[in-house]
Amino acid sequence: MEEAAVLCERIAIIDHGRALAIDTPAELKRRHGAETLITLTMEGDPARLADRAERLDGVRSVERDGQVVRVHAERSEGVLVQLVQAAGELGLAVRDASSLPPSLETVFLNLTGREYRE
Repeated sequence: MEEAAVLCERIAIIDHGRALAIDTPAELKRRHGAETLITLTMEGDPARLADRAERLDGVRSVERDGQVVRVHAERSEGVLVQLVQAAGELGLAVRDASSLPPSLETVFLNLTGREYRE
């Protein structure tokens, strides 16, 4: 993905043989991935954390997928810490946490809902 962002003038995001978006790397990021993606894998009921996350400053949207909570935020600074603290307050264990800055990978995740694998 990093090479495509640097070397390509236009990029197509394709999932299951269907083109989801075609544009310049900058325009794809602006239109489909202008947010930081914070992902937390939980032990316990992730719905409780998702409800709390929606009320945090800087959070634009929250998705749940099984034990995973995905938070689309304006920034990761402060938001990731608040999410981990909220999980602790709710008695939920965070098994894994990651933060992806706006990138073509974020665009791919936003459009397909699936992890990019090389």
